[in-house]
Amino acid sequence: MDNPFNYRTRFSSDPLTRTRPIKIFQQNTGPNQDSLDTFLKIAFQCLGEAAERPTMEVVIEELERALSFLDPSVEFR
Repeated sequence: MDNPFNYRTRFSSDPLTRTRPIKIFQQNTGPNQDSLDTFLKIAFQCLGEAAERPTMEVVIEELERALSFLDPSVEFR
């Protein structure tokens, strides 16, 4: 039986094309595709083997990049 929490296995073939619409960074029109792609890419990298995971500095830079694609008038805090 496939463990639904084993995300690395679940998305290993291509994490960006196997995603379903999710409520993340949702605005009136839904998530910006560039923002969602950037967020998913860094999230998937964080699920990798320990030696291959990005540093927290890289994670923060990529999350800020993901937010930069969104409407600046929307508050996230």
